[in-house]
Amino acid sequence: MIELTIRQALAKGIKAHKAGNIEEADRFYTAILKTDPNHPNANHNLGVLAIDLGKTEQSLPFFKTALDTNATVVQFWLSYIDALTQLGKYQDAKKAIKNAQEVGIDKQVFQKLEEKLGKAIHESAKLPKTHEPSNEQIETIIKLYKRGNLPAALAEVDQLTHKFRDSSILYNIKGVIFSKLKKFNDAINNYKQAIKIKPDYAEAYYNMGNAQSNKGDLKATIKSYLQAIKIKPDYAEAYYNIGNILKANGDHDASIENYKTAIKINPTYADAYNNMGNVLK
Repeated sequence: MIELTIRQALAKGIKAHKAGNIEEADRFYTAILKTDPNHPNANHNLGVLAIDLGKTEQSLPFFKTALDTNATVVQFWLSYIDALTQLGKYQDAKKAIKNAQEVGIDKQVFQKLEEKLGKAIHESAKLPKTHEPSNEQIETIIKLYKRGNLPAALAEVDQLTHKFRDSSILYNIKGVIFSKLKKFNDAINNYKQAIKIKPDYAEAYYNMGNAQSNKGDLKATIKSYLQAIKIKPDYAEAYYNIGNILKANGDHDASIENYKTAIKINPTYADAYNNMGNVLK
């Protein structure tokens, strides 16, 4: 795609965007990024599209790329800072305002955003930090996940995370969705956030171990499983998975011990019996 064609595609994308034709706009912007992944305007506009669809969290990488490519465009900063504020990432928003001023953006530009940020911080202080979403809200996400509608499930989590900023459950669920999408780095980051909020979250450690295993980071995987076991000594699945790793690495005696422990915890653990039988054979 030559530069002239990129300009034409951008113009058509903007026209479709203004007309409310989201799918067509997305198609033009995405086509530009296939040729020029760092194209600032296409990245920014895809970020705006993501917000229009209620996927504010997903807008951030697009805004960040636009700014990394051209930090002199005021609108890029405004969109990025507003998204951070919507997501409750107040310290990041403050830092972004400071960074914008450092590259020469006039402080007056951010006056309204700073007022909005201050109000958001004030309102957030009234919310209980440990507040969790209702069972019905969690069930809605789970139903979307089970149906395979992962984008909708992710969008639902993003919206709830904005409201329940310190919900370890939501970050864990978000990690599970990213794992299903095979975005293991994103999954691990969300599990870490869940653990930061709730240090004794055994399930988050276990799920993080699964994501690390899919990345091939076996040392980190075992460390996560062992931490899950430390918190929850009867975590049969963690023992089983450690057994599988040890089995794959030829440490048969140690793998058998882990399978035995899993079976002791859960005497009906058929897979553990099967794998232990294979090792013994």
